[in-house]
Amino acid sequence: MGTFKNPAVQSVADKCSSEYHATQHHDLSAEPAVRGTRTIIGIIQQKCVVFSLVFAVLCLFAQGAEAYDFSFEDSTGKTHTLSGYKGKWVLINFWATWCPPCLREIPDLSELSRERNDIVIIGIAMEYDDARDVLKFVDKMTIPYPVVLGDRASVAQLGDEISLLPSTYLYDPQGRPAARKIGLITRTEIENFIGKAR
Repeated sequence: MGTFKNPAVQSVADKCSSEYHATQHHDLSAEPAVRGTRTIIGIIQQKCVVFSLVFAVLCLFAQGAEAYDFSFEDSTGKTHTLSGYKGKWVLINFWATWCPPCLREIPDLSELSRERNDIVIIGIAMEYDDARDVLKFVDKMTIPYPVVLGDRASVAQLGDEISLLPSTYLYDPQGRPAARKIGLITRTEIENFIGKAR
């Protein structure tokens, strides 16, 4: 039946295989009544195999559904997960205090965060020497959305590598990756994309 990483799915697959092979052995020398009984048992076993296969497939889909989740702790200690914002668009913006295009897009992202409740914005500050400098900058810019003190492990949660800042990732209300933008992003671009996606 193949090899699966999930032990539960592997167990089901192994059972399916053994049940299936058990249904393939027929004793032609047996009495007709016995053969008939074995046929009924075989049909029941095959139905169990089908059910088990369906279960295994659902488990695999469940594994795939979890693949895009993440967990970030912001500067206030609050944890943010992609699954926790199901039903909303989620925008993850990687930025740095020394990055001019990052600073130019912050006002647009701040307005978007204040004025639209269907979009969640999480800013992830990168490449800083002192976390206190980042927090002072956040206060000075009155950034309304949560800010995470990020590192390469933060990027790895999205299954990607960042070559330039700013970099922005957008997830749809079902938690699926919808868009990625390297470089300056504007409110107009974000709203136009969301409008077309609906």
